[in-house]
Amino acid sequence: MLKVSNIYPILFSLQFVLLFWGQWVLPQQAPPFLDKFCILCNNTCENGPNFHRWIVEEQVVAPDNFEQVGKVINGQFPGPTITIGTFQHLVVLVENRLSVPLTIHWHGLHQQRTVAADGAALVTQADIPPNGKYTYCMFIEDEPGTHMYHAHTNIDIIWIHGALIVKDNNPPIWAKTRDASKYHYDEERLLILEQLFHEPVERFFQSLTTAGLARPATQSLMINGQSFGVWPTSNSDAKGYSVISVQRMKTYRFRLINLSSELMFRFEIEDHSLTVIEMDGIICVPVKVDHVDIHTGQRYSVLVTMDQPVGNYLTQIIQNPGPGPLNGVAILHYEHAADPTPLRKMSRPGASTPIVTDEWIVSQLSPNPILKQSRVYPVPKTVDRTIMIDFQSQIVGGLATIQINGHQFRSPEIAYLDQIRDGVNVTDNLQVFEILQGQHIQLIMQNRATNPTGNCGTHPFHFHGRYFYVAATGPDVFDPERDGPLIDENVRASGGRLQFRDVFVQYPERTLATGGGCGWVAIRLIANNPGIWLTHCHITSHMLVGKMFVLWEHSDLNPILLGE
Repeated sequence: MLKVSNIYPILFSLQFVLLFWGQWVLPQQAPPFLDKFCILCNNTCENGPNFHRWIVEEQVVAPDNFEQVGKVINGQFPGPTITIGTFQHLVVLVENRLSVPLTIHWHGLHQQRTVAADGAALVTQADIPPNGKYTYCMFIEDEPGTHMYHAHTNIDIIWIHGALIVKDNNPPIWAKTRDASKYHYDEERLLILEQLFHEPVERFFQSLTTAGLARPATQSLMINGQSFGVWPTSNSDAKGYSVISVQRMKTYRFRLINLSSELMFRFEIEDHSLTVIEMDGIICVPVKVDHVDIHTGQRYSVLVTMDQPVGNYLTQIIQNPGPGPLNGVAILHYEHAADPTPLRKMSRPGASTPIVTDEWIVSQLSPNPILKQSRVYPVPKTVDRTIMIDFQSQIVGGLATIQINGHQFRSPEIAYLDQIRDGVNVTDNLQVFEILQGQHIQLIMQNRATNPTGNCGTHPFHFHGRYFYVAATGPDVFDPERDGPLIDENVRASGGRLQFRDVFVQYPERTLATGGGCGWVAIRLIANNPGIWLTHCHITSHMLVGKMFVLWEHSDLNPILLGE
């Protein structure tokens, strides 16, 4: 009789035979021998599909017509777009030719069983040193959607980033449902939304950690790595604004990715309405809007029907709340419209009018229950544990910091994942919170002012390795006796129609004129992905001065990362 334990080596060998035949056959779930695959992938995967070799280095660039030294992947900015199907391996060999350390985070992939590929510096891996290499070996689960990748060291997300699109291997999940017509589109377009500085990254990073020094001004906003301005060191070869070519009466899926380091954008297309159908990889109940508010780290898909007269239309991102540059534009070019070339290098000096920030339509965004998406679990109506996360801005030793529950986050000398593999209990540090697989967890995220002016601001929080529900929000400072029952009631009344995503925006909610808290958000999740996962504000400057913490999830029986 063939034992189950003997099947895996046979399957493992068979997959590598198929690899050399040029066919890569995969089971519908990540196999237990995936770790063996990762160990061997340095020597075998270069001959297979979905293998990428990246060289990250400095290069003179001028994406907005200002010539400066940037950082590129294989000579490209933004980096290469990765398109892959579900239930496939993805292997990326990164060679770091920079003079500083580097890691790459695969934002939106939840790395089930491949936590070592998450890319969180000194959480799941050591930095890739200058002239060093690291192989990211991943298995794409049932997680189709609009995702991205970016550097997770210092402020390098400014330059080192790109899109990661996961397609369904089968017809779209909505294809055979009564809602199919609501999601129909003819083609799709990818729009990467970015900001650009004219200061060297090293100077920017130095200013972040020194009290009293402001961040450099954002000089340009960009769509797909292109913008335009007139500067003292202009580049005559600049392409100008990007052009989005479309055909009249077709419907397009626009995949929007905010890969700025700091900003929330308002995205809009002149004279066109938008229908939101995706948030952070989750297909939601469609919502019609005239603009999208998208913070750094977030992704949306919107459907746009080209139902206007043939012409050229302005596609624009505006800094929210602003003011900010006016050059965050692209040209939506209908087939047979006038040549858009003259529009691509029109200077747009000045600054945008400040926007009154509101909560947009986030309360209307929820997964479509008809689709039965495998990643969507029921919202927990009760919780096993509540974790309070209270962020406060402090000056410590002359340096600007953001503390968690009065504690300053410090990166370990040895990556947490390596410590756990060696049997170290990493919960000794107040910045690591231990949770058990299967638990219903509630986190109360307390917002407070992060600058001396008392401005609360908006904060996009990204949870590595998991989706969660935004269960409730409230003003000022959280009170367990007063607000705890309100959360339970909101969950019951919602019927599950809540935001379910991996990046949420914490909007300011304050009834007091000054001082006090800036409002709170209750997050509820089911611990369903063992690993060591970073959680942080996606405003990179806030993360770098301490606005982050770690969730360590494991089973009761196996504290060494079940199923890695």
